Amino acid sequence: MKATAEGSTKDAEIVTKAVIKELLTLAKKSGKAFIPTVEEIQNLVEKQLMLQDFTDTSKAYILYRNVARNYVNSAAKCHRTCAN
Repeated sequence: MKATAEGSTKDAEIVTKAVIKELLTLAKKSGKAFIPTVEEIQNLVEKQLMLQDFTDTSKAYILYRNVARNYVNSAAKCHRTCAN
C-alpha cells in the first residue's frame, strides 16, 4: 500500500486482520491440519484489497504477482534447459 500511496498503516492492519480471519475460517472448516499455500494467501490478500476498495494497490499487487510468476517460470525453464 506504501508503493501506491493508497491507504494508511491502519488500513493495512485492517486488510491483514481480514486475511487472517479468512485463514482461520478456512482452517476451522478443513477440520484437520491446515497449511495454506503461498498462492492461497496471496489470493486472499488480493481479494481483501479489492473488497476494501484499494484499487490501485490491488492492481499493483496483481501486476507484481504476474511479474514474479513469469520470473519463476523463466528461471525454471532456464534451469531445465541448462541442466540438459
